[in-house]
Amino acid sequence: MMQNIILFLIMINIVSCKQNNLFNSSQKKVYHLAIKENIESFDPVNSVDETSGIILNLLHRNLYTTDVMGNVINDLVESSYIAVDSVYVTIKHGIYFNDTSKAELTAEDVVYSLLRLKSSARQPWTLDKIVDIRAVNRYGVVFIINNVNENLWQRQKYLLSLPQCAVYSKADNVKNNQFSGASTFSVTDFQQGSVELSSSLGFKLDYKVISSDSSRWFYYQQNLLDVYEADGIFRFLKNNKTTYDSINVTEPIVMYAAIVSDEKSLLNDRAFRQALNYKFDRKNVTSKILMNSYQPADYPVPDILNGTLPEFYHYDEKYNCTNFHSDEIINIYSPSDRDRQLSAMVIKSVLHDCKITSRIKIVDLSTLLKINNEKRTGIYLLKWIADYPHAENFIVPLFHSRNSGSGGNRSYYKNEKLDYIIDNAGVTSQNLKAVEEMIRDDAPWIFIGFSKKQYYVNREKSIQLPMMYTGWNEEVFQYR
Repeated sequence: MMQNIILFLIMINIVSCKQNNLFNSSQKKVYHLAIKENIESFDPVNSVDETSGIILNLLHRNLYTTDVMGNVINDLVESSYIAVDSVYVTIKHGIYFNDTSKAELTAEDVVYSLLRLKSSARQPWTLDKIVDIRAVNRYGVVFIINNVNENLWQRQKYLLSLPQCAVYSKADNVKNNQFSGASTFSVTDFQQGSVELSSSLGFKLDYKVISSDSSRWFYYQQNLLDVYEADGIFRFLKNNKTTYDSINVTEPIVMYAAIVSDEKSLLNDRAFRQALNYKFDRKNVTSKILMNSYQPADYPVPDILNGTLPEFYHYDEKYNCTNFHSDEIINIYSPSDRDRQLSAMVIKSVLHDCKITSRIKIVDLSTLLKINNEKRTGIYLLKWIADYPHAENFIVPLFHSRNSGSGGNRSYYKNEKLDYIIDNAGVTSQNLKAVEEMIRDDAPWIFIGFSKKQYYVNREKSIQLPMMYTGWNEEVFQYR
């Protein structure tokens, strides 16, 4: 009996301590979050992964940033205007770095940070259109860009919002190899497996490195993370619905089946490719077979960047794939990950229903790309992850003929009209839907959909999830 009483008192004490800790954390405005990998470098030039993107985006400010809805907005920029082969930018006055010197951020810091990135050759695509960057006065910067126009500069704004385009103190980097940012956040504790960021506004972000989905879920259950990302089977486990909101966020990642064919292949017939897309039930595939981890779509650019397009493949007699006959055996190439293997099995089933023989070949990704580079006829299960959140980053690499094969256009798609539009008008909000309709009418892919993450967010803390990881900035935490 005495042992039971002691055990009971211990349990009460544990619960009481836990409640007090949670209460104190809430009072101190501490947010508990998970990241997948430890940050290896605080140098923005080396920002090539999701973890560094999140952390560096909180430590630094950029000329432009993205809001929580994914829209590009001014950050350090006060105003700008386009002139002949130049863009003149005026930065805001009174922005200070978060170090003890309280030095003001000027045009020299902007020029130094961006030219350092440009000269590094680490990620040349970020500033590839910019010929030079110069300071014209204390707060003025000029970007030299050949044939610049509003559309080209809009593209560049997205690139300038990326973590690697952060602006930091020139003086601190030259003297001490330090990267002093201009946000309210600074690193107050960093060790293998965790990083703590503190804001001058009075709250902390406590990040723990939790790599696997299962460990994230158990850590979330036991330690009550304020934001938890769910994948796979764990999205179906029960959670405290009174404390956490479940939120779906579409990522700038498209999964698709690129179709490669020679002149003799049935896959060379556009009507047959359209029939395959009609027959492929992407809504059922993404919701049931892929466990709702993808948003179904028969177009290549995520809705966040283009708005939802109407469903295209309406029923018509020409879409009946059994009208086509061939003795050809079609190879379906897939990497070994679960999502693409399952999609390959569905495609094989679709071809079987069309009375076409096929076989699935599971290979590692490098082998698959090597086979694709040889332009072997077949269907290739692939993913494309956009480096920056702009529709151009899907259309140009995936469909312009100059990028055929290793450039990203894995279906070797060629449409002279599309090439002309891209080369002369670019990919704009005005022509994007027409461009996408042109592509899906040619059906160079079996379209599948866009990656979708599910998050559980503590509704008692004011956190508004960004639509894309580059949107992790101060406005995400709507502190009280």
